[in-house]
Amino acid sequence: MKASTKRISLVIGLIALGVTAGLVCQAGASRIMAQSPSVVVTVNLSQVLEKLDQRAAATVALKTMTEAFRAEDDKKKAELNEISNQLKAFEQTPDDPKRTELQEKAATMLMDYQSWLRFATSKADLEEALVMKDLYRTIKEAVKAMADSEGYDVVMVDDSQGELVLNDDAKMPRAVQMKQQIVARRTLFVSSRVDITDHLITRMNNAYKSGTSAAATPATQ
Repeated sequence: MKASTKRISLVIGLIALGVTAGLVCQAGASRIMAQSPSVVVTVNLSQVLEKLDQRAAATVALKTMTEAFRAEDDKKKAELNEISNQLKAFEQTPDDPKRTELQEKAATMLMDYQSWLRFATSKADLEEALVMKDLYRTIKEAVKAMADSEGYDVVMVDDSQGELVLNDDAKMPRAVQMKQQIVARRTLFVSSRVDITDHLITRMNNAYKSGTSAAATPATQ
C-alpha cells in the first residue's frame, strides 16, 4: 500500500513538473513575441555626401588649394620654358661655355620641378583623402546619434539605386565587370518608408550651421 502511494505521488509530481515547465516555456515565448521587431532604416550615402554643407565647404577649401597648386605649376613651367628658349639661342654655338652653364641650370630646375610636382600631387591627394575620411566619420557619428534618439536598431547603406555600367576601356571582360557589380550590391529594394537620407542631411546641416554636434541638433520638419 505504501509503495503504491509513493508511485502515485511520484506520478503526480512529474505531471506537476511538466505543467510548470510548459508554463515557463510559454511565458518565455510570450515575452519573445511581445518584443518589438528590430527597426531597420537606410541611407543613400552618395546623396548625403553630395548635399552636406560640410562637404561643400571642404570642396571650396580643396579648390582653393588646387588653384594655388596650378598657379605655382604654371609659374615653374614658364621658368622652364624660358630657359629652354635661352638654350635655343646657342644652337649655332654648342661649345659656348654659357650654353653649358644654362644646360646645367635647366637640368637642376627640371629636377626641382619634378620633385615639387610629386610632393604637391601627393599633398593634394592626401588632403582630399582626409576630407573624405572626416566626412565619413562625421556621418557615422550623426547616424549613431539619430539611431539612439529615434530608436533605430540598424542603419544600412542603400546601394540598390543606380544602373549597372560597363567600361569598354577596362582590361576586364564585360561579363566579369557585370558580375562584380551585381555581387557588390547589398540591397535590392528599399522602401521610401524606411529611408532617412533627407532627415540625416537636414540634421547634419543644422548642426554644421550652428557649430554644434549633430548628436545635439534635431532636424527641422
